[in-house]
This record gives sequence, structure tokens and C-alpha cells, in this order.
Amino acid sequence: MTRLAALRFVALGWAGFFAAEAEIADDWGYYFGVFVIVLAQCAGVPLPAVAVLLGAYASARHGELNLAAVIAVGSLGAMIGSTIGYVLGRVGGRR
Repeated sequence: MTRLAALRFVALGWAGFFAAEAEIADDWGYYFGVFVIVLAQCAGVPLPAVAVLLGAYASARHGELNLAAVIAVGSLGAMIGSTIGYVLGRVGGRR
């Protein structure tokens, strides 16, 4: 297993597994994993979103992923996750 394949497996492995279980096409599994992990991290779950984004960037540099799509799903996940985190804090925060 190459270093890039190992990095992708560690960073995106479980999210890609859930994407495959949800019957999302294999080509979109990594994008789905980036979206979910960044969304969850921005909502407050302690996940390594930076490592996932670096792994997706490395895959895009090698031509396996589309860089524009990685940026788009990462940004969308961050915006939605931050909104979820804000709403959770606003509704259920300290009084």
C-alpha cells in the first residue's frame, strides 16, 4: 500500500465505508466523507477535519479527486456545520 493510499484509508476510510453502505456511488464516497467529517467537526464533534482535507488535497494533486469539488464540499460542510453548532449553542446553551 502506498503512502497516499494509506493516508486516504486512515483519513477517509470509515466515512467512505458509510458512503458505500448508503449506496452512494464509489466516485462520490470520498467527497461525501469530506463533507460529513468537516460538517461534524464544525458542529462541535472532535474530529480531525484538517487531516481529512489534507488527504483529499493530496488525492486531488494526484488526479484522483477533483480539487474544485473538494473545496466545494469542504466549504459547504463547514458552513452547514457552523450553522448547526450555532443553533445548538443558541437553543441549548447556558441561560
